[in-house]
Amino acid sequence: MNKKELIAQVQRNMGPGATRSTASAAVEAVLASIRLAAQQEKLHIAHFGTFEQVHRPARQGFDINTRAMRDIPEKTELTFRASSRLEDTVIGKASGK
Repeated sequence: MNKKELIAQVQRNMGPGATRSTASAAVEAVLASIRLAAQQEKLHIAHFGTFEQVHRPARQGFDINTRAMRDIPEKTELTFRASSRLEDTVIGKASGK
């Protein structure tokens, strides 16, 4: 599912009086809130998952093309860990349970 399909799904879930622009605004508002909260702290959404910043220290890595060691700089990544309920829902549907 891409963003356009997500907006269409949200519009269907909002009911017959919802417009595409209303659904699009709702999706954008939720995504903007997640981005803002995840920049500042750990964000936990019950029964969905957790967004969290993780610091990766600098390290040495092996370049398989040149067969040489190279420096990998430190960085901060945003990670997402799905809740067990979300995993059960997705895995249950995928496996036919």
